[in-house]
Parts: sequence; structure tokens; C-alpha cells
Amino acid sequence: MTLRSEPEGPISAALIDAFFEVSEVFASLSARSLLVREREVTALQYGALVVLEANGPMRPIELTDVLGIDPSSTTRLCDRLVRRHLVTRRRPSTNRREVQIQLSKDGEMLLDAIKRERHEFFEAIVVTIPEEERDILALALRRVVTTAQDATD
Repeated sequence: MTLRSEPEGPISAALIDAFFEVSEVFASLSARSLLVREREVTALQYGALVVLEANGPMRPIELTDVLGIDPSSTTRLCDRLVRRHLVTRRRPSTNRREVQIQLSKDGEMLLDAIKRERHEFFEAIVVTIPEEERDILALALRRVVTTAQDATD
């Protein structure tokens, strides 16, 4: 991932340091929210659930491609998620040889719980920011997200 453009002005080391600090806090939050005892899902399992939520039922090879892992890893990943009742395997009526992986109700509930917890965490941070600075921060964060997404596409 490389981004190259001319900066509009000097880039302070403090700003870059702040990006690192924020990314570390968010990574820690992500890890903690996945390792709550009743959840205990890995980052890869969580990623698969998020992909299935966003895309609906998928063939294992499609999930493999999106996650960037090899097919045997996808099989083991899906086996674990099926055993935990977080996804289901089903055969579409249009093609009985094909298998699709689909987020289950338990998987939806797990994602909802994680999102709710993260929302509460972020809300607790946002309320500490002066109201007049919140829109500026939101704009800056959206720009960061858009630029980062463009760089990874």
C-alpha cells in the first residue's frame, strides 16, 4: 500500500505519532472485544462474519478470495464457525453441488453485541470532545478512512 501525493503543508511528527497511537488503541479495542469469554472469536473469524454480513451467502472460494487466505484455511475456518453456530452451510436449490456459507442468527447476534460495545466505547470518547470540534473531527476521520480505503483497493 503506497500513497503518494504532495502535502499541502508540513506534516508534523506529532500528527503521525497520533495516527500510530490511535491505531494501537483501536487494535487493542478490537482484540479485547473479540476475546470476551462468551465470544472468543479470532480476528479472522470476526472478519469472515463481517464479510458474510456485508455480502450475504457466499461460496467458500469467494470467502477465500475476500479474506486472502488459502482454501484449506477457509474450510477449517468455516468448520469452526459452523460448530459454534455462527454460520451455516447450505445448498442453493438452483445448484445442489454448490455450498454456500451464510451468517446464522447467532452470528448476527454476536456481531450486534460487538458493534454495540464498540459504539458505547466510541460514544464515551466523543462526549469528551467539545461539541464545536466534533464535526471537524468527523470530517477529518472520514477523509482518513476514504484515503485508506482507496489505497487498499
